This record gives sequence, structure tokens and C-alpha cells, in this order.
Amino acid sequence: MIVCHKCDFVLSIGSRLPQTCPAWRFDMLRHQDLKVLAKASLTWLSQSLYSFITQSLLFAAGLRPTPAQATAVLKDGMQHVGKLICSNLGARMDSEPKLWRILADALYDLGTGLEVLSPLCPHLFLEMAGLGNFAKGMAVVAARATRLPIYSSFAKEGNLSDLFAKGEAISTLFNVFGMGAGIQLASTICSSMQGKV
Repeated sequence: MIVCHKCDFVLSIGSRLPQTCPAWRFDMLRHQDLKVLAKASLTWLSQSLYSFITQSLLFAAGLRPTPAQATAVLKDGMQHVGKLICSNLGARMDSEPKLWRILADALYDLGTGLEVLSPLCPHLFLEMAGLGNFAKGMAVVAARATRLPIYSSFAKEGNLSDLFAKGEAISTLFNVFGMGAGIQLASTICSSMQGKV
């Protein structure tokens, strides 16, 4: 429950914002600005910790910083660039969410394919893997931006959270199965390649 200090209006869950109190609107804008600033700060801190933790784990494993690690950072940075560019297209996604969702799946598959093919061209590794991560970053933004309109079209009154939860559970289940299949495939391919090297 929030109380406006100018007109003593009490905002409780489910009530509408008063249209007559300019102080209320100013307070809400200030509150939103603080939320955005807090989220940006936490995201910056999280990314800084991620980089630090990765370096710490590599150091603990006896590995020292190498150019390959810098290449990996550049490759991962391309995903963030893809996310930023695709976020500018958000308004277009509202009109055709299904089309953008299909495009997101195609972009993600393209990005994954480029990453899988990058060992075939070691001299172009950074370009191929970076472009793959760029496409995957765009795909992630497009998929997340279209998720709510698509789920809303399936939702009955009041069960949108239930749909999100079940969608995440199904996605996680298939990710785990896919991870297991990928580990098996990688171990099979790597063991067959060791005999040829």
C-alpha cells in the first residue's frame, strides 16, 4: 500500500492511479527511475562478477589468461550487441508476434549452426562464433519480447503465471534432455577423433 503525500490517496493492490494528483505522477516516475537505476546497477555488478568468477575458476584450475580467453570474451560480447540492436525493433514485434517468434527460432538455429561449424574454419573462428552469438542474442530478445503476447492468447482469465511456469518447466526439461544428448554426441565424436589425430 502506497500513500500520496500531497492528496492522501491510498493505492492498494488493484486500485487505479488518480489522474488529478501531479505529485503522485511525479513520485511514480521517480520510483520507476529508481527501479531502472537499481536494475542497471545490479546487471552491471552481475556481469562484473561473472567475468571475475570466470577468471578465478580458470586461475584455480591452473590456467593463466590467454588470448583465447580474450577471444571468448569478444565472442560473448557480440551476443550483447545483438541484444541491443534487436531491442530497437521491439515496437515492430507487437504487431506480428508469431512471425517474430518463428524468426527468433530461425536466428537461434543459424547462430548455433555457425558455432558448430566454426571449428572447420579455425582462422575464422572469432568471426563465425561472434556472428553466431550475435544472431543468438537477437533471437533471445525476439523470443522474450513475443512470449507475453503469445502466452496471453492461450491464457484463460487469471492463469497467465501458470502458463509461464509450465512453459518454463517444459523448456527446462527439454534443455536437460538436449544437454544429455549433446554430451553423449560430443564424447562419441571426440573419442572417434582421438584415434585419427
